[in-house]
Amino acid sequence: MKYLLGGSTGLIKEVETATRSLRNLLPLEGQNLDRKVSCMSWSGGPSGDEETELTVGRDDGSVEVYAYPAMERKAAVKLDSKCLCAYILLNKQGTRQQGLYHRGLTVAKQLYPDPVYFEKGKAQEKYLCCVFQNGFCLVINYGDLLKHAGKGDNDRKVKVTYVAPAEDNGESISLPGLVIAYKFKGPISAAQRHSVLSNRLVMGGHNIAPFLFDLYTGSILWSGKMPHGTLLGLQSTLDVKCICFLEDLGPDLIAVSTSDSYIYLYDFICQRKPVYDMNICDRRSQRFTAKHFLGHDTADYSAMRKKELKQSVNEFYTSSSRSILKLATIPRKWDMSKGEEFHCSTDLIASDNVGSIYHLKVLTGDALYEVVEKKLKKYQPNETMTMEKVSEYIIKARKRFGSASANDRLIHCAPPNYQQFVCQVKGCYNIHNGAVVDISCNGKYLITAGLDRFTNVYQVSRKVPLFHMYCNQKQTCVIPFPGQFFETYDTSEFKELENGATETKSTKKGERDAMDIDNELPSDGRDYAISASDYSDESDDSGTEMSESDDVSEGSDDEDYDSDDGSD
Repeated sequence: MKYLLGGSTGLIKEVETATRSLRNLLPLEGQNLDRKVSCMSWSGGPSGDEETELTVGRDDGSVEVYAYPAMERKAAVKLDSKCLCAYILLNKQGTRQQGLYHRGLTVAKQLYPDPVYFEKGKAQEKYLCCVFQNGFCLVINYGDLLKHAGKGDNDRKVKVTYVAPAEDNGESISLPGLVIAYKFKGPISAAQRHSVLSNRLVMGGHNIAPFLFDLYTGSILWSGKMPHGTLLGLQSTLDVKCICFLEDLGPDLIAVSTSDSYIYLYDFICQRKPVYDMNICDRRSQRFTAKHFLGHDTADYSAMRKKELKQSVNEFYTSSSRSILKLATIPRKWDMSKGEEFHCSTDLIASDNVGSIYHLKVLTGDALYEVVEKKLKKYQPNETMTMEKVSEYIIKARKRFGSASANDRLIHCAPPNYQQFVCQVKGCYNIHNGAVVDISCNGKYLITAGLDRFTNVYQVSRKVPLFHMYCNQKQTCVIPFPGQFFETYDTSEFKELENGATETKSTKKGERDAMDIDNELPSDGRDYAISASDYSDESDDSGTEMSESDDVSEGSDDEDYDSDDGSD
């Protein structure tokens, strides 16, 4: 199996697991901390997703197109802001897009307006869409960009279209092949597009609620609201770190992660506020069942769950210091012959800034109904318990577990007659000694990159580590090869170190330039490995192994919901 890594100094490396090879694709002389890779996407072929061309976005605002595997730079554009997202957008709708549009018109017509294409008579053209941190979104004719890049005499001057509530300053931008330029209120910290409906972009930032933008019509189709305020009337904060479409559940549902360890679910169809929220660091996310309320003493319950809580959440980090940096889902298999049928559950994988990976399960519809039905049948109230004793116990439990500081915000849920959502914690395991800055799933395998300079490959279904490799520099971005999606490999494909060998963090003589130059610069401390003493109270399976909570939560669906769910 092969995949690409983008580094903190601008290098791009190719990892091959079968031979444990790590190959530099760009010259070492071009290393610079300002050129850190922020995003990568495939852009080759008529469909714009083949492995013949690679589009790379960087922290310095440059967007570069390379021919793969020769890695010859074919074109480049640049703005004075970090590039958050760069991908290919087609000027027409294919069979999949039309199928989703027809379905969407019957559900929420306002979310699916008639498309207005960029340039008439150019249905076969490809367009490069780039989103920047300062709020700019550019749409560039891909063919014209490759043809006229670097010449300077073929730049198109386009007046910026300001999207409310951005202030119109009458600004213009000149770039080769530029078709249209949008300006949103910034700064934007996260942007994500739908894998099929690529004209739909969701963006968000610090105290900027996520909003859905249609590139074809140039309009905001839906704008979210901030989470519920506190009971004291104080406004909640929303520092968006990552946005992810839950495509298995439908095209109108997203997950949003924040810097205070929250994960929010938004449904475009039913309302603007979140329909579900959970906090990874919130102990109340370990739900209290009827069985525990009616049959156990409060002290016994606390002792019984103490070990499991410690394994689920590293107590050295609270919601104020833990950020959910990345969200990822298993790619959806689109089968047009059977129509677009959406599921009632999907896997959601999250990574944080302290080296943990969370495997979550989002339930809705029939899947949620079956879990609740099993729970109601399994845990019937004890007939010998009187209502007075039940009420007395609940009051006692609320005083212990439900303090005012822990219940100062209303619960998020969907309105009546709409789909409700619940998120289960299926497993939590430590794989890096530092922030897990990017994760990507190619169907059956999860690829991770961290600031501890290691990259890992895990099998999603079994949560088994298969590959662990040192990369010489801090990695910032991961991209798998689309031709390997949903492929299955035997263990021989993931070569490990020979017996007695250890992974070294030094280079041979003469390879000094290959090391990341950020070692020579001061750091804020977050980029380095966490001390082993921080995990002294954790299970012995920390590091590259799973925690015991994975084994605990591998029971039936109702048992998972009982022990791992994030809400009642």
